[in-house]
Amino acid sequence: MQRMKTWLKRLRRADRGAAALEFALVAPMLMVMATGLIDFGLAIRAKSEVEGAARAGLQKGFGNMWDAAAITTAAKNAFSTKTADQDSLTVEATPSCYCDGTMTASGSDCTKTTTCGGGAIVEYYLTVKVTQTHDMLLKYYVFPSQLTLTSSATARAQPGAL
Repeated sequence: MQRMKTWLKRLRRADRGAAALEFALVAPMLMVMATGLIDFGLAIRAKSEVEGAARAGLQKGFGNMWDAAAITTAAKNAFSTKTADQDSLTVEATPSCYCDGTMTASGSDCTKTTTCGGGAIVEYYLTVKVTQTHDMLLKYYVFPSQLTLTSSATARAQPGAL
């Protein structure tokens, strides 16, 4: 009995392997946290590229705001194929017309608006909206497994771009 008490006292004081045990308990949690950080980092990068694609499409639209095919191609070419497939991008180019700060027409109807009442100048704007679906690496209980990333860019068109 005395021998057993001595052995138990020695066992309580022994700290060999304690670090390995603590690491074994904490490592899975650290791995899940690291994977989550990488996952959300990739989502943020994809969002940034969607924003860049919208800006690139808008920049192409400065040359001809009615050429939706060229705007779509420019937006898709600006999107890196490393983070997602270019075919998953949805690009919408919408011209709109304003008279005295009020929208009078949008889309193809905007070509019919050439004058405003009272001698006001017609202002033409182009909005490029880019949407992409991003799949998360892991399935989270509190977050969706797919994120819809959307960005839009709007600018006033120069008279020569009409």
